[in-house]
Amino acid sequence: MDGTFNVLEAAAACGVRKVVASSSASVYGLAESFPTSERHHPYNNDTFYGAAKAFNEGMLRSFHAMYGLDYSRCGTSTCTGRGWTPTACTPRC
Repeated sequence: MDGTFNVLEAAAACGVRKVVASSSASVYGLAESFPTSERHHPYNNDTFYGAAKAFNEGMLRSFHAMYGLDYSRCGTSTCTGRGWTPTACTPRC
């Protein structure tokens, strides 16, 4: 989380117009159905990893609101196991 904050702070200070951030399906928590809808509640996670990713996404929104720093959030899902499809590993920005 410190690293994300440092990058966002430096980007805002240097006038960067847009950042691209990598996130994870972990923000959605344990899937209840497959495929998992993107409307699945994002605070259903119960891992530190998922919580950190959700926190980083909150920082993106905050830096956008405070400094106008635009961003794209690319999230990937788990690329193996039950419910896997060939497009599961394609980042969605």
